[in-house]
Amino acid sequence: MNFLSVPSTFQLLATVLVLLACLPSAAAQQHTIPFPDVSFHDFACLVDQHFSRDASLSVVFAFLFTVIRNPEILSLHCRRRLTAGLRAGIEDVWIHVMVQRMLAEWGTNNSAFLRSNVSPAKRPDALVAAIDGLVDLLQLSTAMDDQTLPIIDETSLRHQKYLAPPRPYCVRSGCNKASLRRFGKDDDVPLVTVLEGASSHMGAWVLAGQCSRCQAVYYPDRITHTTGAVKYRQFTLAARYLKVGKNMWVDRVFGTAVLNALYSFASVTSFADFWSRTFFRGLTRRHAYQASIQASIRLVAQASDQFFIVPDGLPIRAVVAAANRELVGNKAIPIGVTHRCSDCEHDYIPPSANLRLPGVDGALTHGEDGTDDAPPATANDARRSDNDPLPEAIPILATGSKVRMKVLDGLVMGPLVRILNNLCRCLLMCCCSTVPMTWPGSLVARSSSV
Repeated sequence: MNFLSVPSTFQLLATVLVLLACLPSAAAQQHTIPFPDVSFHDFACLVDQHFSRDASLSVVFAFLFTVIRNPEILSLHCRRRLTAGLRAGIEDVWIHVMVQRMLAEWGTNNSAFLRSNVSPAKRPDALVAAIDGLVDLLQLSTAMDDQTLPIIDETSLRHQKYLAPPRPYCVRSGCNKASLRRFGKDDDVPLVTVLEGASSHMGAWVLAGQCSRCQAVYYPDRITHTTGAVKYRQFTLAARYLKVGKNMWVDRVFGTAVLNALYSFASVTSFADFWSRTFFRGLTRRHAYQASIQASIRLVAQASDQFFIVPDGLPIRAVVAAANRELVGNKAIPIGVTHRCSDCEHDYIPPSANLRLPGVDGALTHGEDGTDDAPPATANDARRSDNDPLPEAIPILATGSKVRMKVLDGLVMGPLVRILNNLCRCLLMCCCSTVPMTWPGSLVARSSSV
């Protein structure tokens, strides 16, 4: 290395860093403000002033969030009023769009949620006055930064999350739907993180219940019971949330997202990396792998109309092996036996007479136009006449027959197949199989070690 070049290299690097620092940042965070500290009494007075007593709670909440979650159109509205000196009215073309959509969506004859003494011609003006009143009540105009309304941070509105058994009674035979009692102590309630779609909820509580008759313990995603000296785990097929880690739970939307990604473009590792970079940094490869197995087992068990019960405490690979044995075994998954679609079924095309087969001259099939250099014929090659039958390995079907795809290993990358009321997109990709197949979780298990 030439040490005389070191200073110039450092100077060049410093120059590049300075230029990069001068560039405007595309990832600059938007200006936000806390949710306005407004009393419920003041908000109730605003509602009573502008809305009918018969207005539903859903319409009032929809009105509130429509206003505070569209700061751009409110900025245009407020700016136009300030600069042009307009009175609050429908002549403002910006707020006119919002008002018309509100009246069309929430009102029966445009009057269900407004006061009864407002004439049809004055309803748009009355709704604009309600919007202006809410803006003034929340003091959004005073928070305008360079005549632009900031985004309101809704963290303080986040609800508390509790995960509990999906059914309020015992489902086991002989218990006659006995109610569940709390299981565990208050100090032992686990505090976990829940991923709901693309959002995350940190600080959720997981509650369990116990049947007073059979002593089975009900969790949000499973049921544990003891038979003899063995403790078993029954997967709750209708569970809304799935446990994928010690302190990590996901909803079924997230589980479906993992399955769609695995069967469309991603591996477990790449999906976890994408999700942790985009939505939640705490997601790992193991979480994504668990979510794919937990979601796929429940969907296949539901489609097969059977329960899935294993000894409690099995490692995930043993669970996959048990699912492959109990739910699939040496048979096709029921959802694929009678399935037909344009993606897996096509018209039969007879094989070409010039197929290169054992005993056929290779020159017959080399090159599409017959002008390419063909390999020389050998003593074992013989020209097959048109009357010679094809080998038994290639069956000849009748004209007009249909050819169905057969999945040999349970995993197909490519076009999506719609089954199960168009909700399951090529789940496990076994829908077109009529031959024994391997449980897809075992495929994920092999690929996840990479």
